[in-house]
Amino acid sequence: MPPRRRRSAPESAELAAESSQTPEVTSQPDDSTAVSPEEALSEPAPAEQPATTTRRRRSSTRRRTKRKETAAEAAAEPSVEPSDEVAEAVTEAPIEETLAPTPPDEAVEQETLLEPVSHEVEVAEPEMALLGAEVAEPETPQPVPGEVVTPPARRRRRTRRTAAVETVAEEESVEQRRRKREGVRLGIRQGHPEIIIDGEPVVPLFFFGNIDSAAAERRVCEQIRQAASAGVHLHSLLLELPVSVAMVSYSVNEALRLLHLVRQYDPQGYVMFRVVFSPPPDWQKMYPEAMTTYADGSTGEPSFASDRYWQEAEAALTLLVRQLEATEESRYILGYHLDCREWFYEYQRGYDYSPAAQEAFRQWLRGRYKNDVVALRAAWHDGSVTFTSASVPTYRSDSASATVLYEYRKGQRYVDYLRFASETIARRIVALSRTVKKNCENRRLVAVSYGYIMDFPVPHSGHLALSEVLSAQSIDLICAPVSYRDRRPAQPGSVPVPVASVRLHGKLFVLEDDTKPHNAHTDTPDDYNPRCPDAESTHHVRLRNATTALVHHAGISWMDLWGEGWVSSSEIWQQAQKLSTLYLAHIRQRLPEAPEVAVIVDERSLTRIQAPRALLEPLLIQQQEVLARAGMHYGIYLQSDLVRKAFPDAKMYLFLNPIQVDSDVREAIRERLQRDGKTLVWLYAVALYDENGYTPDGPRDVAGIAIKAQPWNSETGSIISNDRHPISERLRNRQVGVRERINPSFYVLDEKAVVLGEYIQTGLPSIAVRDMGTWRSVFIGERQLNIDLLRGLCRYAGVHVWSQSSDVVRVAPPFLAIHSVGDGVVHLQFPQRQFVYDLTEERLLAEDAGNLRLNMRMGQSGLYAVGAYEQLTALGIPLPERSVEATSESASGTTGKKRRRRGGKKHRKRKE
Repeated sequence: MPPRRRRSAPESAELAAESSQTPEVTSQPDDSTAVSPEEALSEPAPAEQPATTTRRRRSSTRRRTKRKETAAEAAAEPSVEPSDEVAEAVTEAPIEETLAPTPPDEAVEQETLLEPVSHEVEVAEPEMALLGAEVAEPETPQPVPGEVVTPPARRRRRTRRTAAVETVAEEESVEQRRRKREGVRLGIRQGHPEIIIDGEPVVPLFFFGNIDSAAAERRVCEQIRQAASAGVHLHSLLLELPVSVAMVSYSVNEALRLLHLVRQYDPQGYVMFRVVFSPPPDWQKMYPEAMTTYADGSTGEPSFASDRYWQEAEAALTLLVRQLEATEESRYILGYHLDCREWFYEYQRGYDYSPAAQEAFRQWLRGRYKNDVVALRAAWHDGSVTFTSASVPTYRSDSASATVLYEYRKGQRYVDYLRFASETIARRIVALSRTVKKNCENRRLVAVSYGYIMDFPVPHSGHLALSEVLSAQSIDLICAPVSYRDRRPAQPGSVPVPVASVRLHGKLFVLEDDTKPHNAHTDTPDDYNPRCPDAESTHHVRLRNATTALVHHAGISWMDLWGEGWVSSSEIWQQAQKLSTLYLAHIRQRLPEAPEVAVIVDERSLTRIQAPRALLEPLLIQQQEVLARAGMHYGIYLQSDLVRKAFPDAKMYLFLNPIQVDSDVREAIRERLQRDGKTLVWLYAVALYDENGYTPDGPRDVAGIAIKAQPWNSETGSIISNDRHPISERLRNRQVGVRERINPSFYVLDEKAVVLGEYIQTGLPSIAVRDMGTWRSVFIGERQLNIDLLRGLCRYAGVHVWSQSSDVVRVAPPFLAIHSVGDGVVHLQFPQRQFVYDLTEERLLAEDAGNLRLNMRMGQSGLYAVGAYEQLTALGIPLPERSVEATSESASGTTGKKRRRRGGKKHRKRKE
């Protein structure tokens, strides 16, 4: 199913005619304001210093020369101590009188909207004024013979200057702190990112509207008004930015029009511009080598590898941000969401063979192999390749692959290209984000849609460099839609991004809820987006998405993707108002996230997958539903996060695709994970590669269990052979995995390991456990877990399982989100006796409950607060005063342990 594409906002004369209520900023390009691409790309020239500055420095030089001459004359003549009146006059002279600042140049005050304006704080100007001010010197009395005293005037004058400079520096630091408080930034509290506006935290709830016609504008404005009435004041709107400096004025005028429009319907509103980069109409004709070219000769959008195109994009973005920040309306700008086809390749068409991509790949190879052609030939197993002859490899479809992994050496050129493709996009994103931060003086947020590694079915999507994007300090928000694969009612509604990793890097994740309601038009371009069948399912799907965002400590954006009024409903905004109140209370109370299970995914390992349908989909994409329905508290992280000091401790670490484990990660695993009774679970293959290539001893070194490849063309699919182990004792289905020929597949070759399962075809050990003393290792040769096996692993590791049913249960105490996959009872078990409050229906379900049974319909969603009495009341939940009568049985189903019935033989004996 192809990922979505959003429609950009076109230039519309009809829109301009209907926007006559808001002031329009027009500009007439002339020679004085025209900016060439070369000028816009270059660093902004420093502001020309007034002529008085040069004169000050020269006069100061003359005064120093004059002082030297005076000192020489004083050395030749007898020195005289100045009178007390003169010394007192010099000491008590106020700084403001003796060091008067020079008035600013009047010519600098005249600015136009479309002229680039620099907002750099000029800290050198007051200092130059101090150094250049004229100081009146007192008259020197006539010398008295016989007295020799050194005049202290010079030392005092230097002391006064130092004090004045310190005073100005303090004033500037106060001004900088004030400007920082007045802007928009991302703060961190207890390990959780927060949006801070003018020094106050803001709930990350957004409304997104697409204004592509006059009718769409009316509908979007009405939804802005409804969102404002519910307390949602963050609005995201599309803004097309032509990649041409000469056409930026259109985007500036449109941005100001949108700002006035939002403020008209929401006086407290802030706007996040979703900046969509679009090429000029004649770009392909002018620069055909910069267009994406596929193997069949067809072309697409401008290539991500084209330096010419993206340098022009940076110049246009620089001009846009500078001109908007120079206006009074800039204080209503929340930030800039940088978007270009959501930063992924059209992977259905293959690789990019454009001249720009070929040249960029060769340059990347020079850096990868440090300009050593011998290392390149050894890695590619090709004795004739050079840095000038290396090219993008031939694209091979999934069906043409004999093995699921690229062969060592011969397949390295594919691994290199896949890394290059993702790192190229990441480099563009980071460069553009730095451009925004520089020109807005770090006073706006930067958002980007990237990192869909849990959703894309191929490794050449371009989204395998999330770690580089998260490492950039110039990026604040990571956005992604609910997965289009499982967003229907009674499905999990998975998140395609490892959200826990985003939070670990200090970024805020925003979940985009573009649910297509039951009353949406059927002819919208997003045919990949399924429509809800009725109003009830629409309500529960949106509730499922909102609770998913809350459990992940993320923001959410309700989207009207095509301006049809998808969220024009009072019910939606009433729900948003309740969520906003709860979220604001939770911000003040929440603690650092500490999941019991850390799920680990690796980007580099995905570049080694040759057959994604056979390996990538079961390992990552299909695994998400199993994780969501297992009923455990988990977080998904990148494997590279293990080297970070802030990585949380967990009871179990589940490695989904540890095919490549680099040396620094191996060291972190040995030092931080292989201790304290932790359980490490490895799927399919372990540490076959590191950053230098194939590592034959990697599995034993990292996992502590030796593995070996099965005979060629062997099948996967296992049967449990040991059902007395805690992992396997409760499996209802003894068969694990799917019987399918996979090359290669691996079995356990370790006599000290306890075998739990065997391959059905070969009888070789496929599932084994080894107790290493201070930690435990579990190897599973299958590509996918089932729910019962995952719960068995949790019991073995001491992880609490909250649900024994197969429904979607997401846990992040004190919140518990449930989405039912069928009609029936949802069985919940709590780690200790707790209060349970239904936040959806606003009623108390149980007090001091150890377990709970909920009757739910198929596709029904619910949000519950679970915890101690004091913890729930701190969230503003209206709990009644504690009473003995309010037992858990009166709520819903049986709760707690049953009381023992009095009577029987023992009771009668005691009574006698």
